[in-house]
Amino acid sequence: MTRQIHALFDNALVNASLRDYPFSNEDKDEAKDQAESITWLVHNCGDLGVSGTRLAAVSSALQQYAVPLNAIDDASNCVREWGDVGSARSILQTAIAVIHSARLEAPAVLVEFERLNETEHFSVAIIRPQEQAA
Repeated sequence: MTRQIHALFDNALVNASLRDYPFSNEDKDEAKDQAESITWLVHNCGDLGVSGTRLAAVSSALQQYAVPLNAIDDASNCVREWGDVGSARSILQTAIAVIHSARLEAPAVLVEFERLNETEHFSVAIIRPQEQAA
């Protein structure tokens, strides 16, 4: 799970323009690597019974890119905060990530876990605040 979340987080950083992904090392622009600007995490890791492995995998990915947030203190665990909201979970988590991103004027990470047919599925996205025109 950790390796898969690392890969998904890496892709999310590139898609959110928070990580440079040049064709060669000579073209790399270190100024474009801005993962450290992420200030909030939204997830549905759940209660203690299942959250340990999930949070460890998410925390490992955050640490790899020097994201300075604490996966417990700087996060919204939708399962603990809202309980089972059924099919509204994705919409709720997205709304919470958008709200925190706007409130903090910084990117937020959204990690969603789902168990289907005894298989763990997950996704990683980054929500960025809207840039204001000068």
